[in-house]
Amino acid sequence: MSREGKHTRYMLGTMEALYFPQGIACDDKAVYVSLHRSVEKFSYPDGTRLAAHKGDKSNCFEYCSMIDGVLYAVDSRVPEILVFDKQRMIPQRKWGEKFPYPDVNDWAQPILDPPTTHFIHPVHIASHPVGVMVTDDVAWRVVRFTNDGIPVGTPIKGEHCPHATAFFNEHILLVEAGQLVVIKEDGSLLQKIRFDQPKMPQPFLPTLFCDEQAVYVIETLPRACVHKLELADPVKVLVESESISPIELEQVEIKPFDLCIIGGGMVGCCTARDVASCNFKIVLVEKEPVIGGVWAKNKYPGLRLHAPGTTYRCLSVAPKWQTSVKSSPKEGPDMTGLSYRPTQDEILQYIESLTEHPNIQVRLGSVFCHAEEMSPVMQRVICDTFTFKARTLFYANGAYEVTSGKPYMPIDVTEITNGAAVFHSSEMTSRKGEWDSATTRYIIGASKAAIDVLQTLDPGDESIVWAHRGHVIFMNRDRAFLDGVGVADKDESQKKSEQKIAGTNTMNHALKNQHFQAYDSMILGSKMGHRIGTPYHKGSIGARGGVESEAGIEHARAFLPRQRIVKMLKVADGQLMLELTDGKILIPGANDTVVMCTGQRNNMGPMYHSKCGEMNFGGTFRVLPFSGTAPMISIYFTSLIVAHLDQRPNPYSSGLLYEELTKLGEHMDKLQNRQPWAMFMSFLGGLQLDICNHIFPWVNIGAGDLSFATIWWTDWFGKDLDVRQTTIKLSTKPKE
Repeated sequence: MSREGKHTRYMLGTMEALYFPQGIACDDKAVYVSLHRSVEKFSYPDGTRLAAHKGDKSNCFEYCSMIDGVLYAVDSRVPEILVFDKQRMIPQRKWGEKFPYPDVNDWAQPILDPPTTHFIHPVHIASHPVGVMVTDDVAWRVVRFTNDGIPVGTPIKGEHCPHATAFFNEHILLVEAGQLVVIKEDGSLLQKIRFDQPKMPQPFLPTLFCDEQAVYVIETLPRACVHKLELADPVKVLVESESISPIELEQVEIKPFDLCIIGGGMVGCCTARDVASCNFKIVLVEKEPVIGGVWAKNKYPGLRLHAPGTTYRCLSVAPKWQTSVKSSPKEGPDMTGLSYRPTQDEILQYIESLTEHPNIQVRLGSVFCHAEEMSPVMQRVICDTFTFKARTLFYANGAYEVTSGKPYMPIDVTEITNGAAVFHSSEMTSRKGEWDSATTRYIIGASKAAIDVLQTLDPGDESIVWAHRGHVIFMNRDRAFLDGVGVADKDESQKKSEQKIAGTNTMNHALKNQHFQAYDSMILGSKMGHRIGTPYHKGSIGARGGVESEAGIEHARAFLPRQRIVKMLKVADGQLMLELTDGKILIPGANDTVVMCTGQRNNMGPMYHSKCGEMNFGGTFRVLPFSGTAPMISIYFTSLIVAHLDQRPNPYSSGLLYEELTKLGEHMDKLQNRQPWAMFMSFLGGLQLDICNHIFPWVNIGAGDLSFATIWWTDWFGKDLDVRQTTIKLSTKPKE
């Protein structure tokens, strides 16, 4: 390979479409390149684009290879292997079945073995005497197949995350975790060659190929180069060549981002906008084709924010539902502007507007894979569609274990075969026809979504059946949020703040230690909470319904004659069965519709609480429920991230946050009630009691939770705030 030799530049498309060209193959007439969203064909040697197989956001063509004159491509997202008609660039056949993808938080651990006919995340294909072999870097294995996709032999397990493979000198080669591994056909290890010597840095997202004399490992990051490894006779195994240094290739230097945010929900987008306003460069990675989190996933009648929209915002951009208020919130007794609750569409429009900033780059349809530390101040972030460097990393993919994440269904609807239409409330708008035409319409649940749906219905409608396990406690929207607003006297205002701090701390102490009955009694006794009726939910904690006005509670009470108290939900003989506490059984039939208002669940993993300290350390941040309001969580983290990037003193950089979170994690591990709601509420109470005061001292915000600070209803209402100046003011400890 000559540095002075002529070369042809193949124009592969715009940077928006390009992503990360990784796979390349050729025959005597054409060159083929995989570009994640497509597989492109170019003429040789002039480089004219001839044809392409185009995918969409559901595809990720990780690699392509020419094997015995046949063009193969690996789609890691579907996932499957495609065999192409090269002339028309149309897949002739495919193989590979999707393995049910588990919820994982730790990509450093392998997934349990799927069947050999299934893939989780295939990334590379190479020639093998029986046909081909494919690496699956999430299952940590290599599977051998015939050319028709029939598995041969036992999968060969890697030690780490194998990315590329090749068959060389009757051995199988794997590139994984900074080493080249030489394996015999029976799966036994022959040799490991480390890439971390001074002459050969650890390659990232590598691939490899062979000729008769040597093996070549192509490294894309941290620098573009080729490593050549030669045979050593007579041992016939690979060794690092001391005479040949890496061949440098042309590359484009990509400036590292200051912050990478994983997750495009309310917390992620608020943090992105506020940090970007401080002149930091942000990349936001979202696996879905749209941003918005739970607001983009749910759609049912009556859906809007349960609490007033006064605090549902970031610092730097006031939402239109505040700036469009005609009169000042300080003028007169009319609090319409302060108590307005934005609709789902208004919230989604606001979230989308937050990412419209020159310092923010959004990557939709990109799955975060893992990150690795390059230095104490830089991380390499690997996604399925691109790779980059970032100074800090913020996992903002779900702050709440029980109210964010995937729609939760307590039963498997695929087992229902008697014709009843059963679906989650998030599908209610799209399945409106089934709901409207049903003979009997069941609403399952008694929390936020169920009450929202009831608000749109007529209590006199005899087709409605409201089934649930008992009534929960809702925060009283008319009392809980505007307490202290409009108090002009300074001493009286100070007294109100002290009372709020003391009250919040008492309640959080009860939550942290799972004294749930005491907590429920305090909520109801203070008139900050209310119930619809009886019987009460028998779960350990009653205050889990959300937020509702007194008028909304009264409307729901009109449905009490139609309520049925459920003991158990189950599916038997193809039918959904609602076993009631009075011994009766309700079975929805072919003309009936059942809407499951059962919320969301976010699988945090068994070590989530005990590892919360180490997940917020050394340039990595993991979202935590510092508040019951998502944007307030963002502001806590924004303060820490900006101070860390500014290199100003703060509890994160000093290690104080790590220490306090570790203590809280130890406390959480000792709790007896391990149910999701109990653990979530205990964690929320512990964070507000033990952690939040270190970020924003309570005396600075005048409350135990930032969302209850009266300044949101007064000086900050409808204003775009300076993020750095505001967070410094909030976080500065008062002089004693």
